[in-house]
Amino acid sequence: MRSSQSTTEAAIIGSIKVAIVAGLDTMDQQTQEDGTPQYQPLYVEMIKQAAAPPQSADLVLCPEYGMGVPEEAELAAQVGTCPDDSMPMQKAVSKAADANDIAVVAQICTREGLPNGKKFLTLIAFDQEGVVRAKYHKIHLFGFPAEPSSKFLAGAADSEQNTPFCNLHLCDMTIRIGLIICYEMLGGLPMTRNKKRIGELKQGGAQLVLWSAGPTLHTAASKIKGYRTITGLDKEDRLPCSPWFDSSAAGAAKQINIPVACSAALGAGLVYSHDGAKLHAEHDQPAQAGATGSSGRARVQIFSVPIPAET
Repeated sequence: MRSSQSTTEAAIIGSIKVAIVAGLDTMDQQTQEDGTPQYQPLYVEMIKQAAAPPQSADLVLCPEYGMGVPEEAELAAQVGTCPDDSMPMQKAVSKAADANDIAVVAQICTREGLPNGKKFLTLIAFDQEGVVRAKYHKIHLFGFPAEPSSKFLAGAADSEQNTPFCNLHLCDMTIRIGLIICYEMLGGLPMTRNKKRIGELKQGGAQLVLWSAGPTLHTAASKIKGYRTITGLDKEDRLPCSPWFDSSAAGAAKQINIPVACSAALGAGLVYSHDGAKLHAEHDQPAQAGATGSSGRARVQIFSVPIPAET
């Protein structure tokens, strides 16, 4: 049943701290000799950083392609289990979640069944014990050249087979999470808001929408020093923000009266509250580990997000 309350009257049951992995150049990483992505150790350190005092985040959201695009995707762990040794990327995130008592939502390429050279772009939600609570395969692929059908498979559109929902117990609240990946939020060219897909998350009872996204032309241009100088990014020590993503996140939050958080490759974290107000990071710190991608600009940004009652 839909609530009759207006946006500003929505009942708030509490708030959680959401950490955004920001500024990471996810497309510019190499596969290491052991087959794991270059940034896997960095992810582990950033999860640890987000969970540590004084930040003490409750949940970490990572960008699309954050664990790279391996030639051979690993088998997807089953919901309700912890990944085993045959799933090294998922296991690394699972262990980090468990070790730091923090929920993590990360996009990892996976397969179902026997390998055939194709892979799903899967958004996986891990609880604070590292247990998989959701695995959602992206259903709206960007297509050629970024996500050609020769390399990627689209997930089933049926939410019973490919559910974008899970419940996470955070801050003494059971919160219904809705998952969405990059292009799915934008609804195709000319990159306007995907009202149908967003509405489905509302209908499924989501109280918080987590959007994992890749780079845009705007954020990718920030890799060019001249562009950073002209736009003042270097001088102000700030990350770029995609106007498309910003307007889409704001519009989605207003449409469904639910907070929306976005972690986009190379860009700043974007978080809007249920009433459409843009939230600002309470903590914004450089990643505390090694080489961190383009110009070492990877950051951990933490937002306090009010959670509305389920409607």
